[in-house]
Amino acid sequence: MEKGYIRINGIEGKSPSVEAQLVNNTVWLTKNEIARLFNVFVQTVGNNLRSIFKNKLL
Repeated sequence: MEKGYIRINGIEGKSPSVEAQLVNNTVWLTKNEIARLFNVFVQTVGNNLRSIFKNKLL
C-alpha cells in the first residue's frame, strides 16, 4: 500500500514550508503524527476525535 506524507519545515521567525504527498487525494495520519503536526499532546487529539465521532460530525 502506497503511503502519503506531510512534511513541515520551519525556521523560527519565518513562515513554515509545507509539502504533502497525497495518494488517491488523501493522507492518513496516526494520532501521534497529528499531535506532532499541530504541536499538541496525543491525548488532546484522542479526546477531540472521540468528541467528533460521539457528536456524529463525521
